Amino acid sequence: MVKKIPKGALKTIHFWAYDERLGQVVIICDDEVSFRLVDQIDLLNLAYEDLEVLARNQIRATEKYEEVAKGWIVVVASAIHIRT
Repeated sequence: MVKKIPKGALKTIHFWAYDERLGQVVIICDDEVSFRLVDQIDLLNLAYEDLEVLARNQIRATEKYEEVAKGWIVVVASAIHIRT
């Protein structure tokens, strides 16, 4: 993870998207706060409540990278499942 995401920080999410140029996910929240995830495994470090926020918000991606973005969604769902 590039910058640690504090518990509950994603409650003000505007959107999350797959950045195809860098092969990372960017999460944009209120107050111009943004976070980047370098690898899908970084999702396992998020708090349960933040995983739920991501699960409720569709990840954005260009058509060419939709399948890659879906991989991130699968990891979010798996991480939620493991913790319940």
